[in-house]
Amino acid sequence: MVPAIRTTGGRVRGLSSKREERKVKHHLWIIVIIVIGLSSFMIGYSIPPFLEVGFGKATEEGAMSEEDLQKLYQDLYRESEQ
Repeated sequence: MVPAIRTTGGRVRGLSSKREERKVKHHLWIIVIIVIGLSSFMIGYSIPPFLEVGFGKATEEGAMSEEDLQKLYQDLYRESEQ
């Protein structure tokens, strides 16, 4: 085991070096990039279905309004009662 000797810079000599610190920072950035990439991928796949069902301002021509949907469901309910 290497003895820990404090230097004037506050770092512990023998336990960590600048090379090890750079390696840790490098690995941290790799993890951050992977997390951001996966999050972006998931958001990219979740937004189009929301827009398709009517969330957001993007609506297609021929899409049914809220009132039309309510009327359609009421008519379906009446037909199922008969």
